[in-house]
Amino acid sequence: MDTSSELWGPEMEDTIREVVYVGDRFGGVSISSNKSLLCFDPRGIGTAARDCQLPNTTVVFSLGGYSDTVTISRLGRLLER
Repeated sequence: MDTSSELWGPEMEDTIREVVYVGDRFGGVSISSNKSLLCFDPRGIGTAARDCQLPNTTVVFSLGGYSDTVTISRLGRLLER
Protein backbone atom coordinates (compact mmCIF):
# COMPACT_ATOMS: atom_id res chain seq x y z
CA MET A 1 0.00 0.00 0.00
CA ASP A 2 1.48 3.34 -1.08
CA THR A 3 0.71 6.02 1.48
CA SER A 4 3.14 8.63 0.15
CA SER A 5 0.29 10.57 -1.50
CA GLU A 6 -1.39 10.84 1.90
CA LEU A 7 1.74 12.20 3.54
CA TRP A 8 2.84 14.75 0.98
CA GLY A 9 1.42 16.77 -1.86
CA PRO A 10 1.05 20.31 -3.18
CA GLU A 11 -2.15 20.81 -1.22
CA MET A 12 -0.24 20.12 1.99
CA GLU A 13 2.13 22.44 3.78
CA ASP A 14 5.09 21.37 5.85
CA THR A 15 7.05 23.96 7.73
CA ILE A 16 9.70 23.93 10.40
CA ARG A 17 8.15 26.98 12.04
CA GLU A 18 5.03 29.04 11.48
CA VAL A 19 4.12 30.25 8.00
CA VAL A 20 5.37 33.79 7.36
CA TYR A 21 3.40 36.11 5.09
CA VAL A 22 6.25 38.23 3.75
CA GLY A 23 4.14 41.23 2.71
CA ASP A 24 2.58 41.51 6.16
CA ARG A 25 5.69 40.84 8.20
CA PHE A 26 8.14 42.93 6.21
CA GLY A 27 6.06 46.02 5.44
CA GLY A 28 4.83 45.44 1.91
CA VAL A 29 7.66 43.40 0.40
CA SER A 30 6.34 41.44 -2.56
CA ILE A 31 7.63 38.19 -4.04
CA SER A 32 7.35 37.20 -7.69
CA SER A 33 8.64 34.24 -9.64
CA ASN A 34 8.51 32.69 -13.07
CA LYS A 35 7.06 29.50 -11.49
CA SER A 36 3.86 29.18 -9.49
CA LEU A 37 4.50 26.05 -7.39
CA LEU A 38 7.85 24.62 -6.32
CA CYS A 39 8.11 21.38 -4.37
CA PHE A 40 11.06 19.70 -2.71
CA ASP A 41 11.41 16.19 -1.40
CA PRO A 42 12.56 15.57 2.19
CA ARG A 43 16.21 15.78 1.03
CA GLY A 44 15.64 19.27 -0.40
CA ILE A 45 15.87 18.18 -4.04
CA GLY A 46 13.32 19.67 -6.43
CA THR A 47 10.58 17.38 -7.67
CA ALA A 48 7.95 17.61 -10.38
CA ALA A 49 5.51 15.35 -8.53
CA ARG A 50 1.84 16.15 -9.09
CA ASP A 51 1.38 19.79 -10.15
CA CYS A 52 4.82 20.94 -8.99
CA GLN A 53 7.24 22.66 -11.33
CA LEU A 54 10.95 21.91 -11.16
CA PRO A 55 13.11 24.60 -9.60
CA ASN A 56 15.81 26.42 -11.59
CA THR A 57 13.68 29.45 -10.99
CA THR A 58 14.20 33.10 -10.28
CA VAL A 59 12.54 34.71 -7.26
CA VAL A 60 12.36 38.50 -6.99
CA PHE A 61 11.77 40.33 -3.70
CA SER A 62 10.60 43.92 -4.23
CA LEU A 63 9.74 46.96 -2.15
CA GLY A 64 9.12 50.34 -3.75
CA GLY A 65 11.81 50.86 -6.38
CA TYR A 66 14.19 48.31 -4.88
CA SER A 67 14.47 44.63 -5.66
CA ASP A 68 16.73 41.67 -5.02
CA THR A 69 16.85 38.42 -6.95
CA VAL A 70 17.81 34.87 -6.02
CA THR A 71 17.81 31.71 -8.08
CA ILE A 72 16.73 28.36 -6.65
CA SER A 73 18.62 25.53 -8.30
CA ARG A 74 17.16 22.12 -9.14
CA LEU A 75 18.99 20.82 -6.07
CA GLY A 76 17.29 23.38 -3.83
CA ARG A 77 20.33 25.64 -3.43
CA LEU A 78 19.86 29.40 -3.26
CA LEU A 79 22.17 31.15 -5.68
CA GLU A 80 22.63 34.92 -5.50
CA ARG A 81 22.32 36.86 -8.69
